[in-house]
Amino acid sequence: MIKGFEEYLGRKDLVHDKYISYYVNWVSSCYSYLNQPDDCLLATDQVQDFLKHISRTRADWQVKQAEAAIRSYIWLALSRKAQRIKQSPYSPFTTRSIPSLISLTLKLTSRPSFIPDSRR
Repeated sequence: MIKGFEEYLGRKDLVHDKYISYYVNWVSSCYSYLNQPDDCLLATDQVQDFLKHISRTRADWQVKQAEAAIRSYIWLALSRKAQRIKQSPYSPFTTRSIPSLISLTLKLTSRPSFIPDSRR
């Protein structure tokens, strides 16, 4: 899914092209540090643990960049999960919007997820 994230960042123009590799690296480093597969939704405490870990050796702007990268990645993962639910022929949610499906997906998740803050 990391490759899809790289394409997503470029396609959506979320970050300048020269920063895409840094965003991908932060996400890869986070999942590697946490020993989680990259298709797993992370809990808030997991993300905070990673950010605390890198804050010991990285500048504040790098920690903020890592946080932004992880938020974007999790948003993409939630969007894709909601899209799969919506496209399922057995889904009762085919008339719902993607944001409402993301919200529903989060409610159904057994642990709290790290949710992007759209106000930033």
